[in-house]
Amino acid sequence: MKNTPFLSLPFTFLPSYLFTIQSLFVTFAPMKIGTIDLGERPLFLAPMEDVTDIGFRKMCKRFGAAMVYTEFVSADAVIRSIKSTLSKLVIDDSERPVGIQIYGRDVASMVEAAKIVEQVKPDVIDINFGCPVKKVANKGAGSGMLKNIPLLLDITREVVKAVNTPVTVKTRLGWDNDNLVITDLAEQLQDCGIKGLDDSWTYPRTDVHRRS
Repeated sequence: MKNTPFLSLPFTFLPSYLFTIQSLFVTFAPMKIGTIDLGERPLFLAPMEDVTDIGFRKMCKRFGAAMVYTEFVSADAVIRSIKSTLSKLVIDDSERPVGIQIYGRDVASMVEAAKIVEQVKPDVIDINFGCPVKKVANKGAGSGMLKNIPLLLDITREVVKAVNTPVTVKTRLGWDNDNLVITDLAEQLQDCGIKGLDDSWTYPRTDVHRRS
């Protein structure tokens, strides 16, 4: 991947927040995630806790979002069938394509949660390795996973193997400025079989930047 032009990568980099991918000087090829054709300069609605519920997603879809995401959900809560978590997994055909984002800190729970989530039939399952919120990162999930790259890769690899739905990943440049791992990590994640990588380029921060 080194010295490879951004737009020629075989998998998709996704925007971190709601905005159009456009430029006055660059012509973009149609964006795809797996077999999902999102067209040129698509508009995305990122997963946001307590914001991207089904009503908000449908409204954004109505006003031009090419793809929307549910609020992120804890793998452990999905497995334990926590009612408030399962309610976040309700999707409607009118909002497709729609992604569901999950987070966790071990292979077994993430694989099981991904299988449960797949039953809802989202168009994409996104793995969150980027959330810097203390109650998530301090437990080793979200951006906290950047301190354990081998485990991060194991989780990604096994989730990809466990489901038929396209899997994407959200992450950051690295845990801090002394550990900017994204160049190698992006290639390793691609080798795991992901279909898209978001946040690390379009929202270029480390976890330390966010927490400061």
